[in-house]
Amino acid sequence: MYSVLLADDERSVLDTLKESIHWQQFGIDTVLEVNDGLQALDVIASRKIDLLITDIRMPRMDGLTLIRQMREQYPDIHCILLTAHGEFEYAREAIRLNVENYLLKPLNLEELEETIEKALDNLYDHVGARKRWEGETLFGDNILLRWLDHTISQEELSERATHLDLNLFLPQYCVICIQKKNESVVVRPFCCALREKLDMEYETNFLWDQRDHHVFILGGQDLKIEQILRLIHQTSKYFPEMDRTAISIGEIVSNPAEVSISYQGARRQLDTADLSNEGMILLVDNEGESILTDTLITQFDSLFQLQDGDDRQQQTLALISSLLESMTIEDTVQLVGGALMQLFTQRLSEKQKVKRQLQSRLRMSAGAGAEDIAEMVNYAYLLYQHTISDLSPVVQRAISFIQEHYAEQISIKEYCAMCKMSTPYFGHLFKTETGMFFNNYLNQCRMCNAIALLHETDCKVNDVAERCGFTTPSYFISCFKKQMGISPVKYRAMRAKRENGKI
Repeated sequence: MYSVLLADDERSVLDTLKESIHWQQFGIDTVLEVNDGLQALDVIASRKIDLLITDIRMPRMDGLTLIRQMREQYPDIHCILLTAHGEFEYAREAIRLNVENYLLKPLNLEELEETIEKALDNLYDHVGARKRWEGETLFGDNILLRWLDHTISQEELSERATHLDLNLFLPQYCVICIQKKNESVVVRPFCCALREKLDMEYETNFLWDQRDHHVFILGGQDLKIEQILRLIHQTSKYFPEMDRTAISIGEIVSNPAEVSISYQGARRQLDTADLSNEGMILLVDNEGESILTDTLITQFDSLFQLQDGDDRQQQTLALISSLLESMTIEDTVQLVGGALMQLFTQRLSEKQKVKRQLQSRLRMSAGAGAEDIAEMVNYAYLLYQHTISDLSPVVQRAISFIQEHYAEQISIKEYCAMCKMSTPYFGHLFKTETGMFFNNYLNQCRMCNAIALLHETDCKVNDVAERCGFTTPSYFISCFKKQMGISPVKYRAMRAKRENGKI
């Protein structure tokens, strides 16, 4: 479990930070507070601190001096900076000190929660201890990742872009994702060489997304997939080890707010790719196929929750038969396998060995007919249940509770009170075993059911939000964009276009 230190000379700010953030859900069991930098250094010297949130202007010692001195002895403490001043000098120094983010007062709570969640994700993933490339900053990576995940407002992105030399006024953008086939591959030399080549044609940003992907964000005029592929091939000729990687290119978008669409598409392709194939795998996002895959994921998620084996088998056969009515057996096998791989990636993100087991089974599927494909789905179900059974009983019960009560207004605090458990302990345990925070897992479950409603019914977006347990339609839309890269309305429109044969 983790501890947080808050440093600010304004009582109102300390109260807001302590009371407005649900610290315990992140596995935070200790929240300390001080009024200036000298007090903060004393606490840091005597207590284990994982995250520091500090104001810049404080008596006796300011926040920048505090971070500068703290870095000398405690380089792995993560930092978030608060300031009422937007001068460039402060932002530039904050970036140099490798803070997670700097936030302007008065605080925007949604922005603050996103930043804190990202910082704590970094703690669990030990990103602070990771050796960084020259010129990289944790601050810059976090802003870029929130841009890719669609969790940063346009106002904040525009303000941060100034300090990151990020151009948000280009006519087109595209995302490239690179994934190792095995841990022995070293991709840094290739990425450096590719970046040099891409920089000649486009404005390029690079980061590691903490999901095992190295990511390029390209911006420019008249982007063409063929040209991007050509540059990748030209570079890879000098790096034979790249035969042990997979590279995916998202669709080209014409608005910086849609970069998440390109990223989600590129990521989805890698999540469903067969990484056992020899040679470098190059994939290009297919918009129409991704809509169908997303729908299948929600259907398999529902099937895997059925207790009656006969009922599950009948529904699986019916689903496979409906797919075979409009596509070949080979395409159906590929689509079903991709959806199963993505479901495992979403729900079992920490279980790499399990995903490799599923991938091995998928390669054995010749797809002789509906029953053979259904057997492949049944294997995935058994593997999924076996993996869930390996989780601690505490986490298993929580997952079952979420699946049964996702439409209700539940929270980790209420659940822990009902089960008479320590919230910080449970929050830490759930994140460690599943790779997701409790609230994120709950939203993932809600999202799967929301996608099913968008696909199977004509319910209005407001009704979908209410039926799936989202507190407000606006929060539902925000969560949907974060996961899917587009709004529910656009998703439904794209699905309709596909069903009408226009995609």
